[in-house]
Amino acid sequence: MVEHGGKEPEARNLLFHPGHTWVDLVSLSEVRVGISDLVLRLVGPPDKLVLPEQGDTLRSGERAVGLRQGSRVINLLTPVSGEVSAINREVLSGDREASRPKGPLGGQWVLTIRPDRLGLDLKAMRAGREAASWMADQERKASRFFRDWLGPLHDRDLGFHLGDGGLLAEGILSKMDDYVWQSFCREFLKSYALIIR
Repeated sequence: MVEHGGKEPEARNLLFHPGHTWVDLVSLSEVRVGISDLVLRLVGPPDKLVLPEQGDTLRSGERAVGLRQGSRVINLLTPVSGEVSAINREVLSGDREASRPKGPLGGQWVLTIRPDRLGLDLKAMRAGREAASWMADQERKASRFFRDWLGPLHDRDLGFHLGDGGLLAEGILSKMDDYVWQSFCREFLKSYALIIR
């Protein structure tokens, strides 16, 4: 479970990919994959998760999960190569739209992968203090990113609070235009956003 304040618990020994997905090593033959709390907080609650199918083969650096919000889909990269062995159905609602998240995703895995080159893929990830330092740096970088885009519009209605050290409110990205979404994805996720018309 994600603690308040935007930090995944260190006790779980998560490994973080530069594209803001994380890996929880269940064993050397199975890993759980989740999404960084920072991305989930900045995007806000997604309308839909775009997930691969069980049995699909993913390659490190390719799209693993999509977060859809309205007409926009943010594509998050898979941190490890291998076969999708499970989808966490507990994070999905049981209604007709089976891919709609039923609650907060923070700290929850969304899929498991049977890795086929784990040693190589782990070299691109951060763990422990290095991961904590990187996440703090990403938080500062996100504050600068939104401050630069908002310029004189950094008022409380948009969620950017300069008076309290640059706190970014949940869902701030949802208030931005398509160009900002694309820029955010390139800079932070090493990916891209789809705009569906």
